[in-house]
Amino acid sequence: MTKQRKIVLFTWGSLGDILPYISIAHELRELGYDAVIATAEEYRATVEAAGIRFCRMRPDISELTIQLNIDTQTLWQRYYAPRTGALFILRKLIYPNLISSYEDALQALDGACLAVTSSIAYGAKVAAEKLGLPQLLAAPMPLALMSADVQSLPIPRIIERLSPRAYNWINRALNQLIVDLSRRIHLPLDNLRRQLRIAVPTTLQKSVFSEHGSLCLWSSCFGEKQSDFPPNSCITGFPYQNRLAHPPSLSAALQQFLLNGEPPLIFTLGSFGTYSAKHFFLESIKATLALGRRAIILTGYDRSVEAEIPQYSDIFVCDYAPHALLFPHAALIAHHGGIGTLAEAFRAARPQLIVPLSNDQPDNAHRAARLGVAKVLRLNQYRGKLLSATLHHLLTNPTFKEKANHVAGCISLENGARTAAKFIRSCCERYSSDVSGSPAGVLQ
Repeated sequence: MTKQRKIVLFTWGSLGDILPYISIAHELRELGYDAVIATAEEYRATVEAAGIRFCRMRPDISELTIQLNIDTQTLWQRYYAPRTGALFILRKLIYPNLISSYEDALQALDGACLAVTSSIAYGAKVAAEKLGLPQLLAAPMPLALMSADVQSLPIPRIIERLSPRAYNWINRALNQLIVDLSRRIHLPLDNLRRQLRIAVPTTLQKSVFSEHGSLCLWSSCFGEKQSDFPPNSCITGFPYQNRLAHPPSLSAALQQFLLNGEPPLIFTLGSFGTYSAKHFFLESIKATLALGRRAIILTGYDRSVEAEIPQYSDIFVCDYAPHALLFPHAALIAHHGGIGTLAEAFRAARPQLIVPLSNDQPDNAHRAARLGVAKVLRLNQYRGKLLSATLHHLLTNPTFKEKANHVAGCISLENGARTAAKFIRSCCERYSSDVSGSPAGVLQ
């Protein structure tokens, strides 16, 4: 019997950062590979329940709270802080634990033929370089590739009124400034390479991306391939979960609520966003009642929020429900713009109200609004008459539903997880002959 070739998928973050890799791992197994997911210990049960092999890659969430002497709520508040979240993730979470991530990745890659690393799994990237293994970058959203060819930054309205030529010039200049600043932020990555006697790349793109290829884990209708993307980039489509070992279901109470009335509005901030915006749910309930509608509130991991929410017969509150099963029952979905939640809202063909918190979410929200399926409110705008009026507009203007149906139709033609798995297979076959011998890039 031929031994299966091992491929390790490295990721880190919230639950939404883990689930796409479970989908890809299932497709890799269908292609005959031994697919392994390496991430924080907190997600072991989730990965193993899906029937996928798990390897630990630090930092664990529990470790971080001890290191920083803060509780879980404070950690996720800083993670999603609008202006400082990205810097907090890199400077306080990822880079102080870079060596431990590298060490765990070395163990996980034992016997592997290829590594797939998420956009912040830097320890795993260096481990693959040290071992001379081919490595693919998996970018979950367009912002991760830092392209200067897209309007990914929040541009003040006064600048939007300029000519397209001036607008694009300013946007490119701002993007270049971010690239220059990012190179400084990523100095610990190059320092680890020097310590390990691995050649240090000359550009930021070569330092954090991959020469072997990049998986762009989104739909082509959400973001097209740009001229300055890394070489050998493949837009796969969203990697939805279609091959779970134990398919999820909606609770009996939730199913009964859905049967008892008109389609509800759904409000969610993902698994951890609640820690940063508890008033989101209270304002959502006020607006729902003002509109005479029904609603489902998904509170995420912060169970304390449930005790603060008044009980109403037309408001159903729970911590979590599978988005793929729940969203098609909605009249509208209000959320934070996390890429996983956004992808499921697209697939459900429902109008969206997006309240981005930080990191990639403002860019994701901007793209959804350009597609005509969503309206965007800042968190400090999410209240009172403006919120009610925005929800009413989304519910009563048929254009949003028409656009949502169009986007869902485009997405239905894609199979992101399968396309990603086939791209990984092609790279594994193409670069397998390079695995033997001296590790590439290591100084002799």
